[in-house]
Amino acid sequence: MLEVQDKFISKADEELHGLFVEYGDIINIEMAIIYRVIYICAFKDALRSNADFCFSYIFSTSC
Repeated sequence: MLEVQDKFISKADEELHGLFVEYGDIINIEMAIIYRVIYICAFKDALRSNADFCFSYIFSTSC
């Protein structure tokens, strides 16, 4: 899972760099940083909810 997370974070960093190069002004840099934080938080939430689902599924099934 850490490899997947690193891949998504690296992609967010590439997008941040792309926005910086494309626009180059302070407002867009700030928006790019905010976007990156939202992107990483959304990914972590998705991992957490997926883990919660798997955990509840494992313990709800009877063997």
